[in-house]
Amino acid sequence: MSLPPWVILWIGIPVLAVVAAVAFQLTRGWRIQRRVNRAIATLRGGDGAAAEAEFRRLLAEGERRRDPMLRRFSLVNLSATLIAQRRQAEARPLLQQAAAIAAQRGQPRESATALYNLAWAAFLDRDFETATQLNAQAQTASGNRAQVDLATLLCLMDGRLATRGGRFEEARRALAQAASHAATARDRDLVHQVAIAQGVLEYRAGNRAGLDLALDGARRIVTADRQDLAARILTGLSVVAGSGGDSDAAGRLEAAVPGLSRAQPFPAPEECATYIAG
Repeated sequence: MSLPPWVILWIGIPVLAVVAAVAFQLTRGWRIQRRVNRAIATLRGGDGAAAEAEFRRLLAEGERRRDPMLRRFSLVNLSATLIAQRRQAEARPLLQQAAAIAAQRGQPRESATALYNLAWAAFLDRDFETATQLNAQAQTASGNRAQVDLATLLCLMDGRLATRGGRFEEARRALAQAASHAATARDRDLVHQVAIAQGVLEYRAGNRAGLDLALDGARRIVTADRQDLAARILTGLSVVAGSGGDSDAAGRLEAAVPGLSRAQPFPAPEECATYIAG
């Protein structure tokens, strides 16, 4: 079987949405790989607009060449950049296009990243039923052979959704799997994301030590979009703590939020609480 002109090298996650990168075998392909790497580094450095512009140029190049694989990777990269800027409505049709390209190629595993990103966009928009369905579809598409960073995020989503639903043992199993994957993930920041989720789970399950775990994980987050997520989670947990009469925990959580970057408009505290408890 002949190889395509380029093959997958790795899947990186500069945001909680998955950003896919490609390695080309041809000289032209390596030039594109360098452009992808620079755009990812730019996004990690906080310049979402510049990263978005480069991914749009790469998408235009894929369309000009009529190269479906370059188009799919570019669509996923661009959508992840938009989600990092909390522009889920713009990202959604791009991800649907990426999933459709994978279906047309008869390669369902190639749709897993797009489906996860759709699930993540739904989660951020607090459409938890859709997030559950799409995350399950992504797991089915990956066929239990997802790259380790994506596998981490799939389990992390399961754990968050189970915690929200009060299914604490199910959440512990999912987050234990996520922690195992994160230990070997390329994106080392996933360890802190899992720690925050485990802290939220344990606090909700009645273990007050979970509060310190969540706060410590949030302090270790660097990128703006992930700090925004941490701020949403801590704000929501403060509402849950306050409604349960734990004013000390609520105060500590509220005090931690101003030190985190927050996308505007930032959800109201009661809306943030829906990430924590349904």
